[in-house]
Amino acid sequence: MFKKYYNLIIIIISFLIIFSLLSCSEDEPAPSFDVKISVIDSSGIFSKIQNGNTGVPKAKVILKSLETGREFIAYTDSSGIAKLLDIQSGSYDILIERIVSPEEMYKATGNNTESLLTGQLTKIFFNPANTIKTIGVNFSKIGTLIFSEIYYNGAPAPPTSYFHDQYTEIYNNTDSVLYVDGIILANVYKDYITDNQYIHSSIVWQFPGSGKEYPIYPGGFIIVAQDAIDHRLSHPKSIDLRSADFEYYNERTDGKDLDNPDVKNMIRIKMNTQFDWNYGVGSDAIIMAKVPDVNALQYDSQGNLLIPISSVIDGVEWIADLNMSKKKLHPSIDVSATGGIPMYSGKSIERKIIRIVGNRAVLSDMNNSLVDFDTLSAPTYRKLH
Repeated sequence: MFKKYYNLIIIIISFLIIFSLLSCSEDEPAPSFDVKISVIDSSGIFSKIQNGNTGVPKAKVILKSLETGREFIAYTDSSGIAKLLDIQSGSYDILIERIVSPEEMYKATGNNTESLLTGQLTKIFFNPANTIKTIGVNFSKIGTLIFSEIYYNGAPAPPTSYFHDQYTEIYNNTDSVLYVDGIILANVYKDYITDNQYIHSSIVWQFPGSGKEYPIYPGGFIIVAQDAIDHRLSHPKSIDLRSADFEYYNERTDGKDLDNPDVKNMIRIKMNTQFDWNYGVGSDAIIMAKVPDVNALQYDSQGNLLIPISSVIDGVEWIADLNMSKKKLHPSIDVSATGGIPMYSGKSIERKIIRIVGNRAVLSDMNNSLVDFDTLSAPTYRKLH
């Protein structure tokens, strides 16, 4: 009898030990590891400065998790190598930025104009067996006119969800006066992401002006509102857009769109059946382009206007769940997408500041909205954070 109970006790103890070990194993976090990124110069600048050495020192390396959105940041050493610590297995985007100072440019080229070198790799999978990557950097044209903030998300209930207060903020990211005259803003129609020549648009609006009527000064803003009114009168959690520079006024026979006579109207080139240009409060994409003659643009078989990709100045896509398989904007314009915001949460998206030159902020323009943009808790046009 004792032997029978003894064997039973041994079995129970063994079971408890095994269960305990399995529980501990399940609770243990996934192993982390360090990643090394080697940044090499493809521009020729640093090879001249460093007597043939192509490693880029003092470059900012950003590793962004595609699963969690978490960013890891490090800077390269004198050999051009950055070490990022405690990385988990998964897919990442790698982005590199290196500002080349006027002194460095002069030493290499005789030209003392500050420049920017950038590089990026997307969807790179790291695990303990794959921890090293090399990426080249080259000259990057810092965006001239760019979308600096887009408020598409809408004000939350109560009393009800509200989206008529949407607006677009355009920023002059250069040190020169630019003009918005004739520039077009357009949506991106779905199902044409594989077209390498054209953006297909069902909604297109154009800034008025003959060439130099509407300047935007260095570090300055242009605000385009869906309706340039005080929306707080309609929704207590909304905003006042009476000071917008332009608005989309969709003149209709039924008079269902509002017009603020004190704000310049955009020129309607093409509209669908909506009362107004309503951005998607969850997912959408818009572009800014400059074409020689908007009236000479062609149409696709579905009646969408064809805007040459080569004419696009800037473009941004946002996706509610950040599922990149839903992308519709060509990756040459925006390799990823921002967003990840619940609809009608009253939030906005804004470009990050990468540096300050004098009194002017230079905003991130890596053609990668997942990295270029931050989420604001509330819209704040004509202001950078």
